[in-house]
Amino acid sequence: MSFNVRPVIKEDKAPLANMVRSLWEGTDYLPGLFDDWVRDNAGEFCAVEWDGRLVGCGKLTWLTEKDAWLEGLRSDTTFKHRGIGKAFLEYMLPRVARENPETVRFATYWGNIGSVKNAERFGFLKEKELNVKSREIASGSIESPDGRYRPADRAEKRLFLNRTSFFSQCGEYILDGWRAYPVKKEILEVLTDESRFFRILDEESPAWLAFAMENPPAEVKLTLFECSSPGSGRRLLRSFLYEMQKEGIRYVETVLPDDLILRHVFAAEGFFSWEREHDYWIYGLPLSLLSERYGG
Repeated sequence: MSFNVRPVIKEDKAPLANMVRSLWEGTDYLPGLFDDWVRDNAGEFCAVEWDGRLVGCGKLTWLTEKDAWLEGLRSDTTFKHRGIGKAFLEYMLPRVARENPETVRFATYWGNIGSVKNAERFGFLKEKELNVKSREIASGSIESPDGRYRPADRAEKRLFLNRTSFFSQCGEYILDGWRAYPVKKEILEVLTDESRFFRILDEESPAWLAFAMENPPAEVKLTLFECSSPGSGRRLLRSFLYEMQKEGIRYVETVLPDDLILRHVFAAEGFFSWEREHDYWIYGLPLSLLSERYGG
């Protein structure tokens, strides 16, 4: 008997939700994205079956027309056979190759050893290690925001995105939750739309941040942060946390580069790693290997 990989259908919603119920202490984001992923005609959301039983899944997302992103790889923790990740990649990579991509990447948590080993056997190479930092926002008191803290308009968003050094610090990636976008004009334009929120702390050297509401809506992902000093960074971050608490947000998460100022700012305001530093790993598949193995 072997694995069968097929597109996910709407009838898979309940079995898939049950499959991931024990992951991430019951907070896996995948059930909340199920409907959107099924409707994604550009990419493909796949179910992995064994003897008619749904035992895993994975998703191909096109970040741009030429940048492939693999995500949502899950497996049933009660399933005893190995090979779910291998079956997904064997199914998906030939489809990716036919589109002549410019990048093929995914990100994973450092402790996901099975996913890492499987990807490395297929030739994926680690490109970058970054740092996930998070904080629960309790109902207690947070210092009132700085009076210079305010929203940015669309023109200011564009100005910041065109001059920020944050992307280069992160290895020329735009980090958006657990996705790592290439730094391209079309991505920068998306970041200025109404679903992305920017805040400025007006000082001689302004400090900036950007964030997006996540699923569930009580979570927020900080996607950009830039400051000229620890003091301005802490004032900006503290003002942001005050705003989020007032909005009913319970949890904030971000991914940071190895920048001493940023790491000091976030640690001082109560952001910590889950288990260790360098816990967010980005992997890429060399295009020469993709072409050699699957054509294009």
